Amino acid sequence: MSLKVFLTALAIIDDLGAVVIIALFYTVDISFPALGLTTLFLACLIGLNRFGVEKLWPYLVLGVVLWVAVLQSGIHATLASPWR
Repeated sequence: MSLKVFLTALAIIDDLGAVVIIALFYTVDISFPALGLTTLFLACLIGLNRFGVEKLWPYLVLGVVLWVAVLQSGIHATLASPWR
């Protein structure tokens, strides 16, 4: 059992490391206003969760807007969109 957990954790950490390397070395231009909006929308999603909002539509709306903000921020498309 512990070997399965170790190998799963290793695979996850390896994937996260690859995503961080792509984000750091393959991002060309970063838009800080878009990153600021990303932070704002992420905080709104966290706030909805903290206040116990159970309806789906606020999460969907803020999630789509968050995705667009990340896409417009200039972060490498591997992190923002599979279609870019």
